[in-house]
Order: sequence, then C-alpha cells, then structure tokens
Amino acid sequence: MDLIMEVSDITGLPVYLTAGSYKYSVIGGQAVHILGVKNIWQFDSDKAVLIVQKNKRLVIKGQELYIKKMYNTDVVVCGKISSVSEE
Repeated sequence: MDLIMEVSDITGLPVYLTAGSYKYSVIGGQAVHILGVKNIWQFDSDKAVLIVQKNKRLVIKGQELYIKKMYNTDVVVCGKISSVSEE
C-alpha cells in the first residue's frame, strides 16, 4: 500500500484530498523530514527551497544543510536547522 492510500485509510478522507498535501517535521533542530515534495527549486548549504504544491514552497534555512534522503516525494534535509517557513 502506498503512502497516499494509507493516509486516506487512516483519515477517512478521499484519495484526491490527500494526494496534493504535504507534511513536514523538524527533528531536534538537526533535520527536517518532508513528505509530499514535488521538486527541489534551490539547494545550497544554508538554504533549501522545496516545491510542495503548485503555488507553495517550503523554505529551510540553516547551516551545513545536506540531503540525507530523497525517495519519491519523501525528503530529509539535515544540518543545523534555524527555520522552516512556507511561501
């Protein structure tokens, strides 16, 4: 079962409502786990900009940033995370 189907089953929401969504968690100021990444717009050691919806970007700022994991729409950015914001 893929993640979208699993989320749909857990929440009781139709698949079309969960398919375009995203979620992120900051872990101890050392990592950000993002589900639902569509594309990486910009990435360097102090700023990452990830496209999570058609007109929405997730901006991660910090120091020594690097991508620890990238699989389908699942991305983990590690480093010294100072902020995460939505644009």
